Amino acid sequence: MNPVTLRRCTKVCRAELVLCKIMVTCFLLTGCRPSQTIGGDTPLTTQRLSNSKLVEIHGDLSWTFDGPMVVIEDQSSGIPSDLVETLLGEVQRPNRIEANWQLDEEANFLRVWNMVADSKQFDLEARLPVRPAGHVRIDIGGRQYNLFHDTEN
Repeated sequence: MNPVTLRRCTKVCRAELVLCKIMVTCFLLTGCRPSQTIGGDTPLTTQRLSNSKLVEIHGDLSWTFDGPMVVIEDQSSGIPSDLVETLLGEVQRPNRIEANWQLDEEANFLRVWNMVADSKQFDLEARLPVRPAGHVRIDIGGRQYNLFHDTEN
């Protein structure tokens, strides 16, 4: 290699080396910071459920919590029969159930009572297992729901 070509290659290599050092420094400053923890569960509380709406992630079933009342509804195909049987003890599928509710935060159960299904009164009480399923989802009785607060509905 002649001396002129060698000097040009050396200058290019130095420039590339400087550029490489700048890129590595930028990466280290932006990409290697401790990242935010992904996953985990946000605790399920009465306050978190109050004035919120839960919408099933793969369906039209919803739970709307408004004060001491909850409305469970699925206008498209009726409330699923397994949930109706758990709540009311029968398999007729109403489109809407209104009830009082209370969350037992210690035992992870949602208590519903004083239920009215499509204008028919049921003096029953049901307890459904509940648990958080991440930061924006809740599991009730084995179904997962996205949680929306009243400002998001």
